Amino acid sequence: EFPINQAEEGDEDDCELPEGLTRLLEQEEKEIQPHQEPV
Repeated sequence: EFPINQAEEGDEDDCELPEGLTRLLEQEEKEIQPHQEPV
């Protein structure tokens, strides 16, 4: 019986990377993807 806020914090703890790093990785993936031809 945890409050919703604690549940959300737990989800963030499961992800080792903070939101800022995750966004940077997503941007890098978007930059790399165009070079890879989809099959």
